Amino acid sequence: MTHHYPCHPCHPSRPFSHTGTHLPSDSRAECDPPAPPETPETSETSETPETNCPASAEPSQSRHRDSSEDSNSPTNDSSSRKPDFSEEPEGFKNLAKVMVFLFELSMLPAALLVCSLRGIPAGTMFASPIQPAPQAAAGAAIGLAAGIIVLLIVTRFKIFKGVLDMISEVQASVGLTHVQWAFLSLAAALGEETLFRGALQPLMGILLSSVLFILLHGYLTSKDSGMRIMGVLLFGLSCVLGLLFREMGMIAAISCHFFYDLTLTTGLMLTGNLPDPENQDS
Repeated sequence: MTHHYPCHPCHPSRPFSHTGTHLPSDSRAECDPPAPPETPETSETSETPETNCPASAEPSQSRHRDSSEDSNSPTNDSSSRKPDFSEEPEGFKNLAKVMVFLFELSMLPAALLVCSLRGIPAGTMFASPIQPAPQAAAGAAIGLAAGIIVLLIVTRFKIFKGVLDMISEVQASVGLTHVQWAFLSLAAALGEETLFRGALQPLMGILLSSVLFILLHGYLTSKDSGMRIMGVLLFGLSCVLGLLFREMGMIAAISCHFFYDLTLTTGLMLTGNLPDPENQDS
């Protein structure tokens, strides 16, 4: 059998077969200019380790492998990293915080507009025979209890995973701290209770205003069963807020709403179900 050796830029004499015969001229043309032929004895005794031709391709292949390794390294492959809310640009998070606060506070002028259309003074929404302190205390107790109950429910049963994911996505966009969540809870309590309880409830009643309240939060329109169940729970809480407003006053409803939100978000952070930007390295 005749064995053909590949050409090698360092050995132009390689266009010979193992038997010492010349290879075809087209094979010789693919190599470097021919050198004086060697004798068969010299060709047999001066064997060198065979390498793939051309050897000059090895550096480029090495560079290609290096670039591939660099592109696949953990520091460059962003798709392999776990999403983290801290990766959002700081300017974007600050803008998102402002927009969320403004959305909640925008319900105050909406409530004033409804009162103006009804032809009643806006101050009547806060009128009550009960002093503000007892109202605030009663609302705080009910809101704290409701927050603890809902916290235990959503963290215990897997059906509420969609609810936790939704809250986590909001936190991923804004990165609120404990103090900022407290201010947002206060803004939500002021805006939402003034609009739904103070302005709309006297027109629509407790049930219809509570339905609108839940629709605003998007729970009943979701396809996730856990979200819909959460909507039913919050519908009951909204009815409680309506009763507090009717029987005690606006301060009681605002206090209940505030302490419910604050208890739930703080509990989710402490149990690790909500990202905490103050402890992101832990």
